[in-house]
Amino acid sequence: MSKKISPKMKEALKLIEKELTEIPKDDDPAFEDFILWVVSYPDEAQRQYPRFYKTFNEAIQEFTSWEKATIFEAIAKGSSTWLEDANKTASSLLRQNKLRQHLQILKSYKNFGERTTDTVIKAAYKRHKEFFDEYIVIVEQELREGNSIKKEKPVQKKNKLSYVWQGKSDEELPNLYQQMKGKFIDNESDLSQFIAIFSGLPIQNLKPIKWHSDNASEVLYFILQLEDTQNIASGKRVDYQKLKACFFKPDGTPFTASFKELKQNIDINLSTDKQRAIKDLVSTFT
Repeated sequence: MSKKISPKMKEALKLIEKELTEIPKDDDPAFEDFILWVVSYPDEAQRQYPRFYKTFNEAIQEFTSWEKATIFEAIAKGSSTWLEDANKTASSLLRQNKLRQHLQILKSYKNFGERTTDTVIKAAYKRHKEFFDEYIVIVEQELREGNSIKKEKPVQKKNKLSYVWQGKSDEELPNLYQQMKGKFIDNESDLSQFIAIFSGLPIQNLKPIKWHSDNASEVLYFILQLEDTQNIASGKRVDYQKLKACFFKPDGTPFTASFKELKQNIDINLSTDKQRAIKDLVSTFT
């Protein structure tokens, strides 16, 4: 007589089956994007795919070149938050220690990026070199002053930031990326590049996303829809400088059209079918 499977075992088997169907195979083009998501958002990855994450975590004995390159992305994305966290500490000594630790990380990775001969790591460092130069100066100045951090606002005024996703970015941005890839954005755009566009990073440190066509009205309408649905913050007027920095034409060159004029004539320049397609895409995240 066979034993009955316990409810706990059934739940575990369902979870394994779910992970096996959802995780891309290692020969799938989406597999690298999935691994990047796991590296960039470990807490969310562990929550959604605990068994895969455990195996993945145990397998990493040494970082590969690609994995080291993703660390540059993580440092660039997280520095502003780390500085804010240091500023919130009640103890001035603890704050100083946090700043020193962060400065050491910044300097060590800048030095590593300058000395590496690995093309993958070198490319990642080149993309963020200005960021390291800028933030090292900021942290050093904060350590000298020993006061609460006041430099973030001036820095943000001087350096315009990319868009900030208002919803559950860990879940929604990879989903949006998969829906847009090959349809609205170039197939060469990777997930980390896409996420950076919506992570509030200095626009000069970004690698712009290539739009799938030269029709500037499409990318403008896409941003307008994200603002209307409050997926990204909206101001009194569209930030065209930010838009041009985050999205390029398919050939990798900036859009030269006047977005202000395009906005006034959006119904003329963009077909009803294309408007509906973009609306349907964005409506998934409302």
